[in-house]
Amino acid sequence: MNKAPAYVLTVLLAGLMLVLGAPAASAHGGPIKLEVTGDGADNVNVLVTYKKDGHPVTEIVEATLKATSADGRSFGPVPLRSAPEGQNLYHSAEPLPSGEWRVTVTATEPAKAKATVKVKAGVVAASPVAA
Repeated sequence: MNKAPAYVLTVLLAGLMLVLGAPAASAHGGPIKLEVTGDGADNVNVLVTYKKDGHPVTEIVEATLKATSADGRSFGPVPLRSAPEGQNLYHSAEPLPSGEWRVTVTATEPAKAKATVKVKAGVVAASPVAA
């Protein structure tokens, strides 16, 4: 029994799968979308996805946050840091001071993107403890 034809066929099929599978793996890329929200306390969450398919951006995102308050205070620019809660979730490297802010997040990698939203930052009140 000759095993050479079976081996050649297996190698050819594996090569074909690699070639045909490559477009699906490289489908990501292109424009990204930044979804910016306050976290209810003193930080800002930024969810980063691809505009084309809505999938999470798994590459390292380089972005900064700048904010301006209604009373003229400014904050930033501060870098965004990857959050432990999710693969494509980022937080401001520094807490946002209390108040109402117009927050602008600007990404430079893996693609350029910008989003501006209004965010209210403040200290979350602790519930009183019954004695």
